[in-house]
Amino acid sequence: MTKRDAYRRRGDADIMQYDKPHLKGFTLLEIIVVLLILTLLMAFAVPVLLGFVNETKTNLCQATRRDMQRLYRTSVLGKEAIISNIDFELFAQKNWSNEKQCPARGVYTYIASLENGNIIMTEISCSEHGVLKGSAMSPLGNNFQEIAPAMIIAIQQRFSSKGSYGRNWGDYAYTDIGLNPADWSTPIDHIYYKPGGATLSIRPEAGYAFLVEDYVGGSRKMPASYNWNITYNDLDKNWYFHTIDPSNIINITTLKVVK
Repeated sequence: MTKRDAYRRRGDADIMQYDKPHLKGFTLLEIIVVLLILTLLMAFAVPVLLGFVNETKTNLCQATRRDMQRLYRTSVLGKEAIISNIDFELFAQKNWSNEKQCPARGVYTYIASLENGNIIMTEISCSEHGVLKGSAMSPLGNNFQEIAPAMIIAIQQRFSSKGSYGRNWGDYAYTDIGLNPADWSTPIDHIYYKPGGATLSIRPEAGYAFLVEDYVGGSRKMPASYNWNITYNDLDKNWYFHTIDPSNIINITTLKVVK
């Protein structure tokens, strides 16, 4: 390489270096402003995020308890009443995994009691989230899975405390088991409820029908226009389609209300 070539290369490098833009760093003031903005954003975002997380945990807890409550009440449907918290704890241990507990580590408690002679709707309370939100459609619940077991418990409690079942006519059919007749004059979730002595009868609202299966694989339909009832008999703990007869025993857990 000649001296001329060496000078030429060095000159090209000087030109390239001269052409590069001069990089400028952030000033201390700019960094402080950015950090301040990020701090303000975090101050607003963190509470919102925590609130969302807490609300999600609450909703999950409520959904879990509704599932547990429905399953528990269905398990005692038409059987001897199981209302103690000890029984519920044993049931939960047997049927519910640890993943199905309160996401905030709350402790669940089963509540079923009387107040002023009236039945208080059975609930699963959480030590972190309290009782389930929302008002009930009746003193015993919002649907058949909640109402029927609670009403059966009332019938059985009457027998246990008085040594006899309640009367089966007029308002006495309700008041004898601690219920207000006015609460049951209209259908609840498209079902009418009528206790009477050792029985509980249900019928569909006008325009609706019951679909239910028996224990031999048969399916039965009961439109409201039939004016028939499905009846629970506490004397043998069975549910019957239309009339109390061995040939009419049905599996009440398959009950559906259709329009």
